[in-house]
Amino acid sequence: MQSSSKGSQSLQSSSKGSQSLQSSSKGSQSVQRSSKGSQSVQRSSKGSQSLQSSSKGSQSLQSSSKGSQSLQSSSKGSQSLQSSSKGSQSLQSSSKGSQLLQSSSKGSQSLQSSSKGSQLLQSSSKGSQSLQSSSKGSQSLQSSSKGSQSLQSSSKGSQSVQSSSKGSQSLQSSSKSSQSMQSSSKGSQSLQSSSKGSQSLQSSSKGSQSVQSSSKGSQSLQSSSKSSQSMQSSSKGSQSLQSSSKSSQSMQSSSKEQFCTSVISVGVDSPDAHVVNAETGRPMVAQISAVWAGPSQASTEAFQLDFVAELPPLSLVVYHVTKAPVGSAHRAQYTFHRRGNAPTIQAKHFQVSSPEGPEADAPLSLSNKHVQIWSSPETGLLQKLRLQSGLVRQVQVQFLWYGTRTRSNPNKSGAYLFLPGEEGAQPYSSSELPLVRVSRGPVFSDITSCFRHFTHRVRLYHLEGHAGRSLEISNMVDIRSEFNRELAMRIISDVANGNRFYSDLNSFQMQQRRTLSKLPLQANFYPMTSASFLQDAASRVSLLSAQSQAVASLKPGELEVVLDRRLQQDDNRGLGQGVTDNKLTASLYHLLLEDRRSGAQEVGGASVEHLSLLAHLTSLSLSHPPITMVTQSNTEMPKLRPFLPLSSSLPCDVHLLNLRTLEDAQEAETPSQEVALLLHRKGFDCSSAPEPPLQCTWSAHEEVNLDDLFAPLQFGSVRQTGLTLLREDDEPESARQQQTPRITVLRPMEISAFRVEIS
Repeated sequence: MQSSSKGSQSLQSSSKGSQSLQSSSKGSQSVQRSSKGSQSVQRSSKGSQSLQSSSKGSQSLQSSSKGSQSLQSSSKGSQSLQSSSKGSQSLQSSSKGSQLLQSSSKGSQSLQSSSKGSQLLQSSSKGSQSLQSSSKGSQSLQSSSKGSQSLQSSSKGSQSVQSSSKGSQSLQSSSKSSQSMQSSSKGSQSLQSSSKGSQSLQSSSKGSQSVQSSSKGSQSLQSSSKSSQSMQSSSKGSQSLQSSSKSSQSMQSSSKEQFCTSVISVGVDSPDAHVVNAETGRPMVAQISAVWAGPSQASTEAFQLDFVAELPPLSLVVYHVTKAPVGSAHRAQYTFHRRGNAPTIQAKHFQVSSPEGPEADAPLSLSNKHVQIWSSPETGLLQKLRLQSGLVRQVQVQFLWYGTRTRSNPNKSGAYLFLPGEEGAQPYSSSELPLVRVSRGPVFSDITSCFRHFTHRVRLYHLEGHAGRSLEISNMVDIRSEFNRELAMRIISDVANGNRFYSDLNSFQMQQRRTLSKLPLQANFYPMTSASFLQDAASRVSLLSAQSQAVASLKPGELEVVLDRRLQQDDNRGLGQGVTDNKLTASLYHLLLEDRRSGAQEVGGASVEHLSLLAHLTSLSLSHPPITMVTQSNTEMPKLRPFLPLSSSLPCDVHLLNLRTLEDAQEAETPSQEVALLLHRKGFDCSSAPEPPLQCTWSAHEEVNLDDLFAPLQFGSVRQTGLTLLREDDEPESARQQQTPRITVLRPMEISAFRVEIS
């Protein structure tokens, strides 16, 4: 099957179970059989392109009673095999070998194979060749949907394209027993199938092939079961995204505009690992933690390596992970708390203890240089927070069930409607107390509570900067066994906020919300894209979220978010079914307690509130985390080098929204010499200032020097435009060119767009 140098040919299989082998050519499709030696499937498109079989060296795709070969793709998930090139990429199988590419729909695993420009997945089985993807059954590659023509030949249940006349039937005949699917230098050939979800087998240029699967949303190249692990296969065998006894390289990409210190997590297969900066050779602070297969059972083959990475703005930094001497790596220490029957703990590579007597009844406590927390020894849930400044607040975490209305009321909660029962929220309760696991190490310490329906974790990082000033809260929820229930997390504090709280609008500005008792309960829930807070004259409690959720403050000092919903009935809003496709649902937050030195400014009699600068930076770390890329170190790979585009950090209140290449106006799909630059200057509340202050600067004036911001990048020209990049300002071209340095006005709470030519 060939694709020409300036075009593409595709074999596509459409949705809902029908998969077709179609060739469109303004009405002409032909299936021809020749008598002695070849059968061909031809298709014409104002010209003829044929799949021919020659007499010498033809290869056949045959299906017999004991050895059938099929091209199969599954329904309920679409899989595509795309090959793009600046070099040749092929899926080849020799005359005595086979090719097998498999992808399952109930968990996503990626197989990547790299080999300096050509990618090859081979497997041999002396006679069978198959491209299979399994998803609850198999369907053959047929053309069967309102006008598609089928090539079917059955022999004891198999569907094939057969030829039996002194030779073989082929979809392609190359010289002397080679069969290939090739994409040439300026074209691509794809075998695609799409159905109710997207799963792709992609083969990209210059050495990478991946298998991705997504189902009713986006699922990453990860298979998650309370921890995420990924698998890759290299060109000389299978190698995991884990650092073994051989050295591996970890590249961190920072999407933030300021210098930051972040904790990076990678999976390793040994409890002894060492991390160094590839450029300086300096060892990094690291911690080895267990990967828990169950609440009290740690894996003996997989471990989690967390190390502190120092990332300049918009940089690529390379770290080497190597095998360390036995016992030299810092390992986390675990303490287990549980009333009643204590389970058997299986964690042979780690130090484990279980307190007894009065120590078992004492509150659990974690602390770093900025924050100290106390939690319940029975449930592990948060009870109190204390700042370095001395501010102490009662901050408790609770979990709640929301039911739905009774059968007498026809209106019940559904996918679009939230109609809780008359009894309101009920406290979460379980037949057995949770297992509480406390972890302590040099990078972070955390408390994990393992309930029946969810796993709740609070974590403190031992870092400087904004990462060490907030409390990380994460939940892994599983309510697939429940019926018409919704799980919520409530934070109860002693902040006297009255009936007012704040949530954001599309992560751009904060909006004041009011809780009104005359309204039904569901009317007091509001959307929260990334942040919400409540405050009084002395303190502020902010909840920063990595995902969008519903938020409410039903009583003074309370803030609650809905974690997951499982509803059996349709709410007559168009979906036609309930919410019953629940999976393991992860949620991530940062809880921030701040002092307030003075009240907010009054503008026109209305209070104008913003997040603090510390809250802005913490929220950006949730929405723009560092990107981790891991590869095995070997002699065939070129040495990875760091990339530092900026000589200094941007001001803390300036956020780089976008910096992208613009298309050439004269020639479509061709990059031009200009880029689009979008800058957002955030407005922040100065009354919530951390102690000690943050180690960064902000724009004291509205005028900003773009040449200083992006040094050493040199701008040839800078033209300010609207957000659509179509309308430019009225400043003459001569004035723009003579202006050195280039000064622009960035006002708080505004987004500025520029067309920039980089020289």
